[in-house]
Amino acid sequence: MLGGVDWSGAVDSSAGPDVAEAGSETVPPVSQLERSRIRRRAVEKVNFLEMVDGILFSVGNELQRGASDSLEVLHAKRALQGLLEAVESGTSEEVRSGESRFAEESLRWFSSIAATDARISSADLRRYCENAKPALSGKALTLLARFYRMCPPSPSSRAKFEVVLTRFFARQTAPDRRKAIYARTAISQRISAMYEDWEIDADRSEARAQAVRDAVEDLNMAMREAEFSESFEDLVSDDYLQRLRLMKEGFGNDVFEPELMACIIEANLLVGNRFVELLEKAIGVDGSEEAGARFSSVCSDNISTLTAGTLKSAESFCARFGPRAPDPSKVAAEQRRRSRAGIVKRIRMMFAISPWLFVVLLVVVLSAVALYFGARNLFIGDAGPAGAVERPAAAFADGGRLK
Repeated sequence: MLGGVDWSGAVDSSAGPDVAEAGSETVPPVSQLERSRIRRRAVEKVNFLEMVDGILFSVGNELQRGASDSLEVLHAKRALQGLLEAVESGTSEEVRSGESRFAEESLRWFSSIAATDARISSADLRRYCENAKPALSGKALTLLARFYRMCPPSPSSRAKFEVVLTRFFARQTAPDRRKAIYARTAISQRISAMYEDWEIDADRSEARAQAVRDAVEDLNMAMREAEFSESFEDLVSDDYLQRLRLMKEGFGNDVFEPELMACIIEANLLVGNRFVELLEKAIGVDGSEEAGARFSSVCSDNISTLTAGTLKSAESFCARFGPRAPDPSKVAAEQRRRSRAGIVKRIRMMFAISPWLFVVLLVVVLSAVALYFGARNLFIGDAGPAGAVERPAAAFADGGRLK
């Protein structure tokens, strides 16, 4: 069971008690109507997996994140071929055996696709859906939504489910402006119809219904707060974006409920449009530099991720004034500078001496210099003029007597 979907076989769950294990001696006969249904659902399942695998392969290839295992695809298609042959002319036991093998191989294929998807973030998927050439069709988006609804619930699968359905139910009316193509009630009804087509059982408990009503009311209040904000400063004050993000994360698996998802889609569009509108107004009134200095802190919450749609003007604002990634060239230059400084430091350490030894050496050197010049001056002072040196010899020239 994955995401509320019975993945155990290709037949309807209504056949339950009548379906015996493969190899049993009491396998009931499989009618032509049921054989036709088995064939249709098996082929539809392979087409679904193949299309989702192809989309996620394109996303992963663009990001260089790898792809699903081709062997799983081959095994699943071989199992499908065997099942179709059994449905066409095989016995009831062969049909059930083919069903079982196809269910196992298709589940392995699904798991392989899920492993590929785990390497793709919701932001990566959002940008791919917006920039794909040619653009993803409505059918492709619904298949992706079905895949994420069938995946084991997680913050990643919920975020991607929201991205895909917001993309499906919205249209761009102007740069950074989006509008829902249906009213909230109609979106909820269409999501419910999707679930019925995907054979997903809805949780109709009163506790779940009350939790959904509370979540919708919280979102309505958040939308009113954004709608009645008169300035960008009013919108981003009191950590509005962070509170909205935490609120959506707190919904948990309730986001899969059609009523709540329809409300989330409406909130994504309203908050995104209002954010850009007030940001452009603030830049026009205050100037980009002053607005950047005042509001750069809002970039800590990625508004495009929060509203499941790329808002280029907001991302440009954050790229200019928000926290920036270090320049690779500057990082390399700093590393070279530190390397040179390290070499110089090691050289200095090789010739490093004690401070007291340095003082002693300095005193010795200065004393030696002073002694040298002192002795030199004393010798020159005693010798006197050049003639005085020769005088004693001349004085003793006449018999050794002094004159």
